[in-house]
Amino acid sequence: MQNGTYCVTICAKDGHHLFGEIQGGAMVLSENGEHVRRCIEMIESIYPTVLLDEYVVMPNHVHLLLVFLDYNENPAIKRVVGQFKSAVTKQIGFSPWQDDSYISAIATASRNRIIRRYIRENPARWEKDKLYSTECE
Repeated sequence: MQNGTYCVTICAKDGHHLFGEIQGGAMVLSENGEHVRRCIEMIESIYPTVLLDEYVVMPNHVHLLLVFLDYNENPAIKRVVGQFKSAVTKQIGFSPWQDDSYISAIATASRNRIIRRYIRENPARWEKDKLYSTECE
């Protein structure tokens, strides 16, 4: 695996709001959302050569910005994502995920800043998000 930064988007099955809701421009996590958050925050302890740069849990998807630090020791990104999805599934008792995950390499520092800001501001811009829906769990 190459060193570098990757943006990962993982969607909830059928776009269902499984992880919480947006209130006043801020994400309020449900119990399932709390499980997702805890599993995200464990990534660095499971994979010491992977830095969790930024993340957000949204009502029906998750964004991760992951930095792979050591070419010789990096796990495959699909392994990291698969392990995360599996850990969440085990915690909540069913798979909340769509089969696919969207992974893109971030090639420049300016693109990294744009993605980082997008992730941070995603809850406040929820109604403009391409994954926005009004479905409530």
